[in-house]
Amino acid sequence: MNIYGLNKKEEYYALSFLSFKLLNYFMFILLNKFIKNSVC
Repeated sequence: MNIYGLNKKEEYYALSFLSFKLLNYFMFILLNKFIKNSVC
């Protein structure tokens, strides 16, 4: 029994979804910085 009451598969999906969202966020920021640097 774990804290959230989720089974291992649901926990894995939640973690992978969160990490995917974070990865997209960081890629968006890096892309914006790269575009601004190349334009200026």
